[in-house]
Amino acid sequence: MGPLINKEAVDKYKQHLQYGQDTWSTTLCPGGILDGPEYKEGYYVKPSLGIMEFDHKRDLSPRSAAPILTEEAFSPVATLVPYEQGISQALGILNATEYGLSSAIISNDINEINKFEWEAPGIKYVNGATVAAEVHLPFVGEKGSNISGIPGNAGIVAAVTHSTPISVFSLPNPTLALPPELAEKVKQKSESA
Repeated sequence: MGPLINKEAVDKYKQHLQYGQDTWSTTLCPGGILDGPEYKEGYYVKPSLGIMEFDHKRDLSPRSAAPILTEEAFSPVATLVPYEQGISQALGILNATEYGLSSAIISNDINEINKFEWEAPGIKYVNGATVAAEVHLPFVGEKGSNISGIPGNAGIVAAVTHSTPISVFSLPNPTLALPPELAEKVKQKSESA
């Protein structure tokens, strides 16, 4: 992973680390600033990851939700939020934020995937990470992630399109995050095509 862009980005990263310490029930990767002679020419930080229980009384409103859920970090600080009551609960948690740049789901249930593609904000990824597709799409986010509409001549797309689901099956490595037995089937099918 490369460095952050400037000192202000590092300061924001430190603030998000504090948010994590304040709200995570379990810290999986503590993060921190990388120092030493090899890091003095840049703003290098360690990834940070934690698990947080979603508090429905607090976190369903962006005005009262834990800051770790409501601010775009633009740094390697991530929070896992477990859920037990199916896709509807997961979408409720996902849509509690005021942002909507991209969303992802890992599932082999077509009903969950369909519901996710209709109700999740931003560019949707199925069985893949939330990276790789948006660079070539005329899309600037939904809700608070939007920077004033779709750019350029692509603005007409907004009149005829609501969302842009992206499937891992259209990406170069369709086996990313699939169960091994399904990954093998996908590989065989793509080789026979």
